[in-house]
Amino acid sequence: MSKAQFTPGPWEYEEHQLSEGYSCIVYAANGMRVGTDHLGRADAALIASAPDLYEALAQIARDAPRDMDIHSAGETVENAYSRGRRTEHFRVGEIARAALAKAEPKRATQQPSEGNS
Repeated sequence: MSKAQFTPGPWEYEEHQLSEGYSCIVYAANGMRVGTDHLGRADAALIASAPDLYEALAQIARDAPRDMDIHSAGETVENAYSRGRRTEHFRVGEIARAALAKAEPKRATQQPSEGNS
């Protein structure tokens, strides 16, 4: 998995008072606006924490065993699970890797050009 290329953190949010409530805007450390206007506090706080959450998950993904780590030790995943061998660490690593994959930009799919099959 490649390192995602997003605006570096830290990110913070500011509340702006409106005539009907408030609106939050998320900014990067360089002052660049991240995302959109008119966010609620919870969404703004979650978005602002994205760089820190990404780094935490990346560390977990690096440290947690992978399926291939178990196989290289001469065990099947099923045996490792049934014996309790690092089961939780394995699951946590898989969850972290799946979440990081969602943070990766989607690659554009190429349409076949006419005349090529």
